[in-house]
Amino acid sequence: MKYKYFMLKRLAFTLILIFSFQGSHIFSEHNLTQDHLIGKVTEIVKCENNSEETYAVYVPTSYTIEKRWPVIIAFEPTARGSIPVKLFKNSAERYGYIVVCSNNSQNGPWKDVIRSMKSVWIDIQKRFSVDKARIYTTGFSGGSRAASLFESIIGVAPAGIIACGAGLQEKLHPSRIKRSFYYGIIGLEDFNYKEFRKLVPELEKAGVRYCIDYVSGIHKWPEESAIARAVEWMEIDAVVRDATKEDKSQTEKIYLNLQDYANILLKKENFYYGVLYLGSIARHFRMIRPVDDLEEKVSEMMIEKKYIRFKKADDLKNRKEYQFISVFKKVFNRIKRGQKSRLGLQTVLNDLKIPFLKSERKNKKRIYDGFMATRLLYEIAIKANWISSDFQKKKDKKMSVLFAQIAVETKTRVLTDNYQLASVYAVFGNKKKCIKIIKRLLNGEKNLLDYVEKDPDFNEMLKDPDFMSILINK
Repeated sequence: MKYKYFMLKRLAFTLILIFSFQGSHIFSEHNLTQDHLIGKVTEIVKCENNSEETYAVYVPTSYTIEKRWPVIIAFEPTARGSIPVKLFKNSAERYGYIVVCSNNSQNGPWKDVIRSMKSVWIDIQKRFSVDKARIYTTGFSGGSRAASLFESIIGVAPAGIIACGAGLQEKLHPSRIKRSFYYGIIGLEDFNYKEFRKLVPELEKAGVRYCIDYVSGIHKWPEESAIARAVEWMEIDAVVRDATKEDKSQTEKIYLNLQDYANILLKKENFYYGVLYLGSIARHFRMIRPVDDLEEKVSEMMIEKKYIRFKKADDLKNRKEYQFISVFKKVFNRIKRGQKSRLGLQTVLNDLKIPFLKSERKNKKRIYDGFMATRLLYEIAIKANWISSDFQKKKDKKMSVLFAQIAVETKTRVLTDNYQLASVYAVFGNKKKCIKIIKRLLNGEKNLLDYVEKDPDFNEMLKDPDFMSILINK
């Protein structure tokens, strides 16, 4: 009886979801025309060459087949194509871009990413009037790495790459993207921050045109305002490359917009990043307009004490961050070898410096030390969960639980890490602890029910009446 009631409740929930998407546009017909797509976010379009491959798309209201249009091809690490399409929508409408993102490509395996990339590329060329001289790629995290590989896989060099939250694919030398303008967006609390610090001199050495936007925040898709700046840079770069006819009033407007953003950074604790951003503006705009005053301003600021002091401190933090990571690796390796005298949770947390990092994270006087602490805590959490999953596959309950607990104790990704721990308890039959976590998470996460039902780790728990009761009562 309880089960039937639960299923009826799930059916009602499903119907609510269906009606809640009335504002979304989902089309899967093979003969879908451009007219059906114009001016709205279409969440599902099937590729004619492979109906199992789909993508989300936005087509600007000004679209006509007589003109060739620039296209932004996005890659989302969890295959949620509508996320970047909605982020780019307003800029795409303002400047006249088509935006597409695969609903299949995610963080690997690479053969699936490559298949999705090729399928979407073939389909958009058939479906839309595409300007091949103005193809742009973008992505977040693993999607950013996929975006950097577009030329290697497709054979067409993107005019620009908007890399969010991660740099180039491993072993891809910057010289391989030399024909593209590289625009990086990285959060100051993102664990991949140090990767961009390492990448910048490599881009310069390879002669890649680039700009890096250092923004506030953790590892996530950037805010729409940061996306808008990225698209403005692509507009200017198109003028630099003679890929489009210059609208001088638009060039001037973008020039001032970007300077306004840099000036905001200069007035905050982000002075150093503001100077770097102004330097990028001067370096790029000098090819289409006079920037003598701006270049002089940048040169003067780069010899100011606060710029030099911050650069030295940032270099020091970078070395310190790598030292911490080296410690993490040693501790993780020691735990995996099973040294029993050091396997207590609190002992492990102390060895990993987690209490210290959590304290530093709250430090309001030295915010950049806090940013570094946040990056390190996220790195610990992610790696701990990977190791926990490996031990789970090996049926090692003790070690799987220990590493999942380590991730939870970082207090970074509260939902993700607690859910991971609950799933470990579910797999190993610790019903009470699993229910305790899920019950707590259900109070703050609306879609948790869907995850639990679809997660094979909870198959046995879904047969348990006590577990089912908390889902039903929710």
